[in-house]
Amino acid sequence: ESLARERWRALEELDPEDETSAFGCFAIGEAEEWRGNYVQAQRWEERAIALSHKVGRLEYAIPATWFLAKSLCCQGEYASASQLLREDLELAERLGDGFTQTSVEIFTTEINQRLSALAAVSGGGASFADQQSEHVAREAHAIKGAAASYGLSALSASAAALEADPARLDEIMPDLSGLWSRASAALESWAAQRNRAG
Repeated sequence: ESLARERWRALEELDPEDETSAFGCFAIGEAEEWRGNYVQAQRWEERAIALSHKVGRLEYAIPATWFLAKSLCCQGEYASASQLLREDLELAERLGDGFTQTSVEIFTTEINQRLSALAAVSGGGASFADQQSEHVAREAHAIKGAAASYGLSALSASAAALEADPARLDEIMPDLSGLWSRASAALESWAAQRNRAG
């Protein structure tokens, strides 16, 4: 965390306009999102997108836009997030060369990591410590927002139920895993078809 804060201060002071800065803003935004600091994540991802466009490195704008959309979802701004994702996929299509696939891969990697984090604490029954409950709620909240941003309403609803009652992890985890298994297969198939068509 201290390295991220140090990089943050350096970028605040210098505000350089190069590809390293665009990637740095993206990385800080991603770190803030993982910590649950969605407003700060939004700020850094917006900077990453703007710098990516300014320096002509649009491949950084695609993942930054996805993380920005997720941060917006986690703040309840679903319509804005959906619009951003549509624009992100359109940009990926214009760039070609697998960028649509890349955008979907970023999303699937994120959900897989969050589900793995939940699986690591499942099996303990309802005897969670407060810290574990907070961890489960935070992961569920992130899954809820990410799933909603891609229109996966059943997955989002299941994650919302877990966020509301983290002690139900053992009960809800099979549902989350099953819904995600079907959704990720469909998304990957869709992205691959779009890349072949492009």
